[in-house]
Amino acid sequence: MPTLDIFRIVVQLALVSIPFASTPAIPDQPPPPGRLVALGGRKLHLYCTGQGRPTVILETGAGSFSIDWALVQPEVAQRTRVCSYDRAGYGWSDPGPEWDSVTQVANDLETALSKAGEHPPYVLVGQSMGGLFVRWYQHQHPGQVVGMVLVETYETTTPVNGKQVPPLHSYQGATPGQSSTAYLVEKTAATHGSAPSIR
Repeated sequence: MPTLDIFRIVVQLALVSIPFASTPAIPDQPPPPGRLVALGGRKLHLYCTGQGRPTVILETGAGSFSIDWALVQPEVAQRTRVCSYDRAGYGWSDPGPEWDSVTQVANDLETALSKAGEHPPYVLVGQSMGGLFVRWYQHQHPGQVVGMVLVETYETTTPVNGKQVPPLHSYQGATPGQSSTAYLVEKTAATHGSAPSIR
């Protein structure tokens, strides 16, 4: 190929790339709607709205983050306190030492809620894989949880990250084989004095 042809190609490529060179950079992600809570060297995004008790905690499914609850959270906030958040490595939250392990998710959530000044009792809402996380949280912190809503979640007898998530039928009122879709699980009234109400 003659040198003149190579020169023309280089000049044409340079001219074509000029508009791209002056294109502004993609802006940073928008600011989080909630606050970033420090968890020892990293931050977790927590967004709480509304007033009242119990506080409803919204847990997303696999690969999702707090914005998925954007239509639900304002409705719940009209009746009681409600918090959504981003697990480590999702949305506005920094990555954690492990990826979606049930232990880390429960520990991160409990620490973030405590540091943000949120207090039990909690009603946990878990969607899809989030159902496994809220069941583990209740298993680890039974005195904090007065109810659960499991939305399109699933049952597993296989350990998750080496931990056996309690089966659905181990909760009061649940029966083996019962669908977990939007199923409210409440602890006994004897344990907490009364059943939670967010009416």
